Amino acid sequence: MHTTNYYATFIEVSPDCPVSAAEIPELKNGSKTVAFLQYELFINNPYVYTSDDVIFSVYAQQNHIATAILTAEREFFFSQGQACLRSSPLVKRYGWGVHSNEDGRVAIYALGSKDYQVFYDDAALKPNSFGTRTSADKRGKSKNLLVFPRTSAKIRVQLGFSAGLALKAWKPRS
Repeated sequence: MHTTNYYATFIEVSPDCPVSAAEIPELKNGSKTVAFLQYELFINNPYVYTSDDVIFSVYAQQNHIATAILTAEREFFFSQGQACLRSSPLVKRYGWGVHSNEDGRVAIYALGSKDYQVFYDDAALKPNSFGTRTSADKRGKSKNLLVFPRTSAKIRVQLGFSAGLALKAWKPRS
């Protein structure tokens, strides 16, 4: 089963995002958009859900999936790779950064806020010119840091757990 979960990660606002301060997504023709649904989940439940939970919940709501088949549908949904939160409209269009804690639980931070700046400036999440760096966690063990230099949304990751295994195999397109 594939996953979109990250651990100890901050996804910065996309460099080509059209806003200089975060915006709250609006309804479109009276309907909740992907951005609006994700925003509701994040704002009302910081560090409660994983990336997988958020992405599948939005998919299930938009496709009106019956509660009785949610578990089976989730397994089928993640049997194939899914886009992670780097491609979220919150990151690409609305100016929100996404932080995943050590347990993989996620929260969003507004571009221009003090909290966003704290994650942006966090030396433990800063890459060097090679895109990787080693830092020590609370237990003194070193962790590799990785940045995806060719993505529109810069991501800073401390590799570990299942996300780290998937990310180690990532190679940029030529």
